[in-house]
Amino acid sequence: MNRHFTRFLFFSFCITIFLASCEDTPSARYQVEGHEDAVIGKTIDEQILDYVSLSNNIEYLQPDSFIAAYSYLRNIKNRIVNSNNLIAVAGTETNVDCPVQLRIFDRAYSSHAFIAPGGYIYLYKELLQGLQTEAQLTAVLSHLILSSRNRVSIPKLQERFSNSFVIDLADGGNLEVDINLVLQELKEVAYDSSLVNVVDVETENTICELGYDIKSYSDMFNHNQSKNLHWYQLFPRNQNSYASYLFNTVKNYPQCIDKEIDGSVEYQSFKSSLN
Repeated sequence: MNRHFTRFLFFSFCITIFLASCEDTPSARYQVEGHEDAVIGKTIDEQILDYVSLSNNIEYLQPDSFIAAYSYLRNIKNRIVNSNNLIAVAGTETNVDCPVQLRIFDRAYSSHAFIAPGGYIYLYKELLQGLQTEAQLTAVLSHLILSSRNRVSIPKLQERFSNSFVIDLADGGNLEVDINLVLQELKEVAYDSSLVNVVDVETENTICELGYDIKSYSDMFNHNQSKNLHWYQLFPRNQNSYASYLFNTVKNYPQCIDKEIDGSVEYQSFKSSLN
């Protein structure tokens, strides 16, 4: 009897040790940490650029060939990331402060803008041409940067491909799925509306801090040339209601009421630099 009991205790001890060791393996980790986003994003970005380089219907506008355009975008980006609002947001627990990497793609009938983890932002030429002012660009770019820092793409990838898929990328693994499936998830599948609401508020604060007229952002949701931009699809909201909210409510906030910059002249010059 004692012998059986001893064996039982030994067996139980072995099982306990085995389970404890499993908890330390990468596959058992529940979630990737924010500092690992850059590794995940770099792997995805390399695959996206490889895909684009081999594609006949999409072009990567190289920074060396579109110096003025990228310089303009980086200047706007720098103003955004150095704003007090972004600095405050970056200090919160759920935010990740990764360097922003900008890419411009050109594809007919595609007015997308989307992000990959780790600060990678992809803007389509048609979307940039569909906007009318620097204020609108600043709003869109702020929204994308804040979405990246709020890590909104991580849960999407986990849900579509599994948590193990994201963990493997964080550990330096290769992308073991078709890049088209990853692109579909990142640029076509809408974010959760609760996340959109958070990023909307942070974007509004950033626009006003930088002195831009919130009315110009409001106009973007009603303008015939820009109201059907694919970018909207990622961020579900009632466009008419949100435009009204920006104009009638946010415009009257103390930090927004006297801000009048729209940058329409500068933006027209930027659009010319894309040709």
